[in-house]
Amino acid sequence: LGYRDTTISVSLSAAAKETLTVTLGPGPGTPRSFGTWREFPGGVRRIAAGPNGPVYVTAFTTVGGNYTDLFALSLAGDLLGKVSFGSESTGQLAVAASGDAYLAHALPSYGPVLERYTAAGSHAATIYYAGNYWPVWPHPARGTGDTLLVLLNFSNPQSYTNGGKVVRCVNDQPADAWYTGIEVEEMAVDGTARRCYFMGEMRDTVYVFSTGGRPLTRWKAGLERGLGGRLAVGVDGSVYLADSYGATIQRFSGDGAPLAAWALGRDGFGLGGLAVDAQGRVYVASYNSNRVIRYVP
Repeated sequence: LGYRDTTISVSLSAAAKETLTVTLGPGPGTPRSFGTWREFPGGVRRIAAGPNGPVYVTAFTTVGGNYTDLFALSLAGDLLGKVSFGSESTGQLAVAASGDAYLAHALPSYGPVLERYTAAGSHAATIYYAGNYWPVWPHPARGTGDTLLVLLNFSNPQSYTNGGKVVRCVNDQPADAWYTGIEVEEMAVDGTARRCYFMGEMRDTVYVFSTGGRPLTRWKAGLERGLGGRLAVGVDGSVYLADSYGATIQRFSGDGAPLAAWALGRDGFGLGGLAVDAQGRVYVASYNSNRVIRYVP
């Protein structure tokens, strides 16, 4: 993965022995460089980036007790703000167009909820659905302006529709909703807020819908064991898939054409999250090594 395909023809006579040296060049679209962007005091759970910042990271630590911290950082890695929770139960994370963070986590009195925080680490709003009950962890994804899209995975007993329910929120209030009709996992939205990308339940297929709920296309990721990882969309519409089984990153066009792939090494195991900024730099959160690695195109 990550190298240019090379073909060389060799002719050998009977009983002859030759040594062949092949120089592998970088494949198209693979990063020019990579390295540690920021280290954290505990395992990194999730990461989300606004196109031009800030970058939000959740990390779990046992120093002085069991805590999850929500860090707000600049693109340079400087700390902007932080808020701590007395639990490791944090779910999904997204950045709104305003630069605020939407965090799904558990409150003792209510169960899983979705809350909004500013980059300074202050609480801005708490959002509830379905009588203060989330069937499962919500998956927020950024939209444009004051719009946020939230994915809920559950069965709808009234219409007997299994799959995901996508709720469009305006000013933190639900405006309307639609169903995918298929079992889906993580969701990401492109920079124009026109397309939603979902991982299929088996994590080997990407499903594409309009943000209004119209099915557009789907494609196989080409992995035998399924993705088992994360999904992100760059500002240019490229779709990035992180595979925690094979410890790889795959990059596709918005319609599923393969563009690039590279290996993550040891940081791909215990994958915490995936994000892309406006310059196409890819951030990979590694729970095992307590750090975020940044790949530079």
